[in-house]
Amino acid sequence: MPFLFSAITDLLQALEDNAGNTKKAIKGWLDQKNKDCIESWVKSYKITVDSPSVDAVAVLSALFPDKRTDRVYRLQAPSLSKILGRCFKLGTARIKQLDQWKTPGSGDLGLCVERTLRETEHGQIINPVTLAEIDSMLHTIAS
Repeated sequence: MPFLFSAITDLLQALEDNAGNTKKAIKGWLDQKNKDCIESWVKSYKITVDSPSVDAVAVLSALFPDKRTDRVYRLQAPSLSKILGRCFKLGTARIKQLDQWKTPGSGDLGLCVERTLRETEHGQIINPVTLAEIDSMLHTIAS
């Protein structure tokens, strides 16, 4: 069974949601909440990750991208935003929507990409992306 990239994004989203709840956090609450979240994720995906068909290095690379010094792209949000607009073939209105990350309180670039793509009708069913596909693409870009 292939390991879907959405498994990684689910974990990252859960951790981000925890960080958004820091207003009500008392000392140690966020650390415990994150620990519980990570433990639950590992238990949920242990069988899949342990599968011989799953590249453990790819999983670790996705979870700790800063440890992959061979994959430095030097892309910042302004240039990445333009690249994403071209890759997704967005029109002027959608590019303006994508660029809302520049406006305080509108969310970061990732949130604006998610919002834009969710509202964009591509008229096609997109197959789930595997971690192996993402890892291969990042390796190609870094080469």
